[in-house]
Amino acid sequence: MTNREILKTLRGDILQFIYESRVEKVKRSTIRTAYYQDYTYHDIDLAITYLKDRGYLDEVLVRSPIGAGRSEEFYSLTADGMLIVEGGLDDRGISIDREDA
Repeated sequence: MTNREILKTLRGDILQFIYESRVEKVKRSTIRTAYYQDYTYHDIDLAITYLKDRGYLDEVLVRSPIGAGRSEEFYSLTADGMLIVEGGLDDRGISIDREDA
């Protein structure tokens, strides 16, 4: 599988992961932890950036109540991100396994 195909699959996996988590926001570190065994952190970050840039993820920076200056990114699906997972919208850069969706 080429790196392009790997990233397409990873992008779809991340969207499905957030969709199926049924929470309002998911931390970047949670996404990384879910996929670090199969993908590099660099590829995970590239996939998140693609999804943000395309408008499928919203990012919120949350400052830690402990530890001055510490913060973490949280992500939630946009309406278009939900449509990608549900099959109502297609993006050639994202591969979704419809059997799981």
